[in-house]
Amino acid sequence: MLVAQEEFMKNKILIILIITFSFIIPVSADENIIGAPKSKYEESENSINKIEVQNLNEENEFVGNSKFQILDENGFLEYEFYISDEPYIIDGLSKGTYYLSQIDVSENYEYNPKKLKFEVSDSVVKLDFQNLKKQGITGAMSSNSILLISMGMLNLTILIGVFAYVRKNKTQK
Repeated sequence: MLVAQEEFMKNKILIILIITFSFIIPVSADENIIGAPKSKYEESENSINKIEVQNLNEENEFVGNSKFQILDENGFLEYEFYISDEPYIIDGLSKGTYYLSQIDVSENYEYNPKKLKFEVSDSVVKLDFQNLKKQGITGAMSSNSILLISMGMLNLTILIGVFAYVRKNKTQK
C-alpha cells in the first residue's frame, strides 16, 4: 500500500509540473508577440525587410525602457516590443498601413499618447518616437517633494518646541 501511495504522489507531482509549464508561453528574441506563431513574421513576398524604431528625448538621446505596440489599420495588435538604448528592428510586417503607439515609458519621461501612422512598402521604414523629460526632476525626487518634506520637518520642529515650552511651564507652577 505504501509503494502505491508513493507512486501516486510522484505521478501527481509530475502532472502538476506538466500543467504548470504548459501555461508558460516562451518568448525569445525572435518572437516578440506573446503566443503568436513565429511563422507569422517570417519574410514573404508581401513583406518588407526592416522597420527601425527609435525612442528619443528632445536632445536626441535614447529614452530607454519603453514599451510599444504596432497596430494594423483596423486597430488590431500586430506586434509588441520594448526599446532600450538602441534602435529596434522589426522584420516581416506585410505591406499596408500601421500605427506605432507607446504603452509605457521610463519614469523620468512624459508619456506620449500620439500614434505615428506609417506605411510599409518596398523600402526601409525609420520611425523616431519622442518623449519629453519630466519637468522638475532632480535625481529621484522633484523640487515640490523636497519642499513638502522640508515644510513638514519645520512644522514638526515647531510642534516639539511648543510642546516642550508648555510642559516646562506646567511643571513650574
